[in-house]
Amino acid sequence: MKVGHVEPFVLAAMKVFEAELGASVTRGELALDRSGRTTNEITVLITISGEIEGTVLYGVEKAVANRIASALLGEPKVEFDEMSESAVAELGNIISGQAAIALERAGTFCTLSPPSVIVGTGTKLPSVEAPMLIVPIQVEEYGTVRIALSILEKLVPR
Repeated sequence: MKVGHVEPFVLAAMKVFEAELGASVTRGELALDRSGRTTNEITVLITISGEIEGTVLYGVEKAVANRIASALLGEPKVEFDEMSESAVAELGNIISGQAAIALERAGTFCTLSPPSVIVGTGTKLPSVEAPMLIVPIQVEEYGTVRIALSILEKLVPR
């Protein structure tokens, strides 16, 4: 996995959280996850295809998802409902869309699937073929968002 494929997602996430939530963000220490399973209560999954292929996950705990959804929707959310799900899915979509634009500007073309939201930990992710690089983002006053990326360059036959 190349840094040039990961960095656009991390930078986009940091910019979007700052812009949409008005929050300060800091990046935590990188880690690898070889489990191929969700590790947070709420996970937004987006698959990537094109010149690179893989998966990006945005994972949060329910309390974090509710705080984020409350800010985005302008109303308090105590339960993670359909509106909360829609809000966090759209946030993942915005982040990934901005990352895809940055990748395209750098000469790497890819397309993104619509976001899917997985509720619960331990869900097996069949689309994950390689270890996932975990980049925790601490969003001030909201909590931690774990960005998990598994991105491979597509092999082009010669």
